[in-house]
Amino acid sequence: MMHTRRILAMACKDAIDIVKNKQTFIGLLTPFVMGIVFIFLQVLFSGRGITQVYIYDPDHSNISTIVSSVFDKPEIVYARSAVDVTAEFGSDRARTNTPYAMGLIVPAGFEESVRQGQHPQVTVYMDANRMSISQRQTVPGLLMDYANGVVHPVPPITVKQATINPPTESYTFDASTLNTVYPVVAMMFSLYSALFLVPTLLIEEKEKKTIRTLMVSPASFTDIVVGKSLVALGYQLLLTLALFGIVATEERVGNIALLVPFLLLGSGMYLTLGLLLGCIFKTTTAATGVGSGIGSVLILLPAVLAGPFGQLVLGNSALGQVLKVLPTYYIADALYIALLNQSQPGRVLLDAGVLCACIVALFALAVWALRRQATVMAEI
Repeated sequence: MMHTRRILAMACKDAIDIVKNKQTFIGLLTPFVMGIVFIFLQVLFSGRGITQVYIYDPDHSNISTIVSSVFDKPEIVYARSAVDVTAEFGSDRARTNTPYAMGLIVPAGFEESVRQGQHPQVTVYMDANRMSISQRQTVPGLLMDYANGVVHPVPPITVKQATINPPTESYTFDASTLNTVYPVVAMMFSLYSALFLVPTLLIEEKEKKTIRTLMVSPASFTDIVVGKSLVALGYQLLLTLALFGIVATEERVGNIALLVPFLLLGSGMYLTLGLLLGCIFKTTTAATGVGSGIGSVLILLPAVLAGPFGQLVLGNSALGQVLKVLPTYYIADALYIALLNQSQPGRVLLDAGVLCACIVALFALAVWALRRQATVMAEI
């Protein structure tokens, strides 16, 4: 049974201790440094030329502006007919010398057709040598989201895609790639703050010889775990949300309704893993050392390879399948789905299920380890 007043009292004490501990407090500012680096990189990669988009949209709906937002500096050129767009890219997609990065055909009366449930077809031509893989993955999601804003049947429209100029073997790092990959890497690192913050809160009690007092206090084992977890979760969520406010550009906000729950699930998984480390180790140095090693693998690999870059480099290779053994892969996968506005309910449910199972298992192990330590202390 949990006692709210005891939990809050312990949480307040730990929250004040974190602010007083300069080393820990400086460590919590790391996500803001990553946000500043992101701004610098955006300035560095934003000096690209204008990207032309060829669109046939007789109703001049807002869909043209929304879809072209995947480019840093888009210039919309309106076609006189759908045939002009098809001819520009080639009916057999064999045309290779078009000046346009993307072509879009929106049928006349598009929104009215959506409302009537007629499932109108939108055709998209994409030049793979002028568009990054993240841009090509984002466009269908933007079209579906726009249609869902008009009416809610699923799917409200049909999206026909055609790609010319197959991408070369090399991967081009541009502003679009930066806007997709870097926010996920940065948010994964901000989640990592819970992995060193929770062990620090627990191990400090051991190093200061106050853990025995906690064990014999009126607070239960669950009160102790929940109190310290709330502090770490509160700080970590503030950092993650602040970082997201820095790195999210207007066109890269993504699906907030999906992004926030998975940030909470990611926080919970790192938090429970940190709790387990804090229960196992007796010194802060040992816990942070192991946590740094584990964190590097659990953060960098999934954050970089779970998204468009990993799909291009790994494909369906054995390494790509092995990567899915890491629980944090499912955090990164969900963040990419949210940021790219992809509609993949099957993957979302799988990601959520794996993370929930990991949280429950790690929390149970942490409570068991803390109870075992209490039993040993009682016998001494």
